[in-house]
Amino acid sequence: MTEQALSKLAGGREIVLPLSKALEISLRSLKIRFGRSIITTSG
Repeated sequence: MTEQALSKLAGGREIVLPLSKALEISLRSLKIRFGRSIITTSG
């Protein structure tokens, strides 16, 4: 696939995340998943 075709599939926009923002998002989701698993195991 060409780059143009990929950008059309992605809605025509390309998002470049800085590494710090990517780490922040992944850590937040890990905290949420960890909290949910604790709730599940304690229930």
